[in-house]
Amino acid sequence: MTDDLKQAEEELRRAEEKLQEAREKAARAAEKAKAGVKPRPRPKKGKLAIDVQKLRFSYGSIEILKGFDLKVSQGETLGFVGPNGAGKTTSFSVIAGFLVPSGGEVRVLGRSPWDTEHLKGRLSVLPQDAQLIANVGIHGQLVFFAELLGFSGKAAEEEATRVLEMVGLAEHVKKFPGHLSHGMAKRTGLAQAFIGDPEVVLLDEPTAGLDPFAAKQIRDIIASMRGERTVVVSSHNLAEIQDICTDVALIHQGQIIKHGDIDTFTEKDNQLRIQIRGGVPPVTFFQGIETSGGVRNVEYEPHMGWMTVNLLPEAPPADEVIKMIVGRVFEIGLSLGEIQRGTSLEDVFFQLTGQGGHGAPGGHGAPGSYGTPGGYGGPGGYGGPGGYGTPPGSAGP
Repeated sequence: MTDDLKQAEEELRRAEEKLQEAREKAARAAEKAKAGVKPRPRPKKGKLAIDVQKLRFSYGSIEILKGFDLKVSQGETLGFVGPNGAGKTTSFSVIAGFLVPSGGEVRVLGRSPWDTEHLKGRLSVLPQDAQLIANVGIHGQLVFFAELLGFSGKAAEEEATRVLEMVGLAEHVKKFPGHLSHGMAKRTGLAQAFIGDPEVVLLDEPTAGLDPFAAKQIRDIIASMRGERTVVVSSHNLAEIQDICTDVALIHQGQIIKHGDIDTFTEKDNQLRIQIRGGVPPVTFFQGIETSGGVRNVEYEPHMGWMTVNLLPEAPPADEVIKMIVGRVFEIGLSLGEIQRGTSLEDVFFQLTGQGGHGAPGGHGAPGSYGTPGGYGGPGGYGGPGGYGTPPGSAGP
């Protein structure tokens, strides 16, 4: 009976917490309405948040953007990737309305990015190197930015507190930007970008220069917004993009050369990569896999033990193929490392841009092995990132 009572009390406590959260949310909505700030509408399936057509931009005689198209649906989390100098920052600047294109058309939520009256509070941008004023408290600065978006008095203060809580900085509201760690400063900039609950957010290199723990905190924040708002993330960290984004657009030499959902982009249903440990399997093992139903061919990299299995369109579900392969690995007394579905975004990037990366794997090798290792090309490398000369969280010019 005592346990039942404790369980009932716990359920009552949770219900009261949810009720209090609902009351606070309703109170914030009322304050926003009073301040004239409209609530963010839910993303509409099939509706475009960003529509770019034949976009061109030139610096003098140098053409940076060469007439590409890009469509981003509402609620999509898009990874915008490409080599240094490919046009990522310039594209962000044009979409945000900071630069005027040389040609083409840009629409954000159905309007020109220069329609500031319509997009105020709905489009937000976090430039890579954005910084707040070092000797002014972060909460006061965020209150000021909230007021610029239409909040007033108590509503502006509550909005500043809300976004700081959102990025895990509620205990640091009295601190100054100059006293924050690099990771905390990045999260403060992210907080500013979310003031007013914008529908579309552009984030340029939000985790650049952060330690793994701080970077994960920001990735978790972005991932939590999938489907709730449209987020475009520019990053050189391709594993990060693959982890948090629903879609990817690859820009190279001013052109979008591939764009699609992450599973299609990485051929998740068409390829398996399985790491075999404990020795090199005999050639008969690979031949047995390759003659299984639905397998196009098998490649093997002996130096790391990676086996790549390319599947045919009529192949059984990938889980069934994995189960079959795992059983055969154990039958020959070897063990497994990692199992991946699809190729990595990094490999796709290297393949399409020619920026270093893995060489092509070989075919059948001499008895006792299968294929030859692909080798590695020169590293792709990135130069120094370019930044905007605009304040963070800006809603346009």
